[in-house]
Amino acid sequence: MPDFPARGGASVGEIWGHATRALTALTGQPRTDLLGEDATFEAGTGARKARIDRIEAFDAAIEGTIVADGLEQNIILDETAGNPSRYLEGYVGLSPMQAGDTLIIRQYMSLVTGPTTYLKYAEETYLDAQTLFVLFITTKPAKYGLKLTLQQMAGVNRTYTYQLWRKRVA
Repeated sequence: MPDFPARGGASVGEIWGHATRALTALTGQPRTDLLGEDATFEAGTGARKARIDRIEAFDAAIEGTIVADGLEQNIILDETAGNPSRYLEGYVGLSPMQAGDTLIIRQYMSLVTGPTTYLKYAEETYLDAQTLFVLFITTKPAKYGLKLTLQQMAGVNRTYTYQLWRKRVA
């Protein structure tokens, strides 16, 4: 293999041939953390430090089953009002669906505080047996409430499983 010159004119072989080589010249200087700040970051103030608390976090999983009954049923009704803004991520299992089944998944959000009024912003219809057995759901962020529903419109009523997380941004 050819010995290509490295920066500064030394070859790779010459660099690796030194017993006391250093990859950086940061010895004795303050460390630089992942945010590009030096070690005094923790004691400092400023916009970057304030934003670190806005890191997204998940609440404990919300999981269970719903036996479809032909009506629109809540998978989750999240009426956490005010800050922090939240949204949902997770899965609904579609493996029970068979030929002749029609399932509708809807997403709603509330734009006002007080008596919660939900407005539909997404709807998807699934027909017959599914080849992809897990539906991934992610909602838009909402300050005043989210609702995720399921309605089986045709076929034999089935039992559907779900696993969701509330994701919050402080």
